[in-house]
Amino acid sequence: MRLLATVCNGCGAPLEVPKGTRSVRCGYCNTHLRIEDRHTEKMADDEPDASTLEKIRQQNELERLDREWMMRRENFMVKGKDGEMSLPGKAHLFGTGFIVLFGLFWTIFAGSIFPPMALFGILFIGGAIFQGIHVQKKLNDYTEANRFYRRSRQQILQDLDVNDAPGIDDYLKDLSK
Repeated sequence: MRLLATVCNGCGAPLEVPKGTRSVRCGYCNTHLRIEDRHTEKMADDEPDASTLEKIRQQNELERLDREWMMRRENFMVKGKDGEMSLPGKAHLFGTGFIVLFGLFWTIFAGSIFPPMALFGILFIGGAIFQGIHVQKKLNDYTEANRFYRRSRQQILQDLDVNDAPGIDDYLKDLSK
């Protein structure tokens, strides 16, 4: 026998009524209650229509896009001097330029004192240039991938008729504050 769970209108006590019962008396306050079974009608009203299903699909697509971007953006990160990971930026390129200038100064200074030491400066400059090229490539790749992610996200938001919900980048910025 299936029971319907409901509450008394008089005292709020929980009641369990056998399915199909039309009336019941509350065991706590003795209130007589008429039972209307709207469960079957409600289920028919709760079935989603095609537009609701499409909206749910688009919301799922948006969540999938955000999850994929969160995982993909880690591939663009560069390791800092203390091992912390961060997205490439102009500051990384500025640091590379500073290292190249320091290496150039070292090469000139060491070459004037003891010429074989200038080779270390040349290797230092070469490593810095290589690192700068690597960071620049990551920065360009990240910028392009981020642009694609933002365009895709904006298209889904337009389909959902949402102006500009925050993306995963905005969420991560809020976490870092």
